[in-house]
Amino acid sequence: VPIFNIHVSSLPEFPGLGTIEKSINAKAFNQYACLHKIDEGIDTGEVIVKKKYLLNPKLSYKCNEDIAYMAGVNLAISFLKSTHE
Repeated sequence: VPIFNIHVSSLPEFPGLGTIEKSINAKAFNQYACLHKIDEGIDTGEVIVKKKYLLNPKLSYKCNEDIAYMAGVNLAISFLKSTHE
């Protein structure tokens, strides 16, 4: 049975923890929430679908985190809807 994860920063560029901060520090404001298959690595599984979003360096970290996590939530909803149609 495949197991999926939603990671709220672009893969494979920003795996693991603290990825929103890493993305902002790298000035990588164009990001993707990624749904990927879980494998033996950390965020190394095949990316199935992505949802583009934009971080904003003028906003607080919390606001950018909210933007990223909402992209992840929207990705999950659209993926689940597509698998049940």
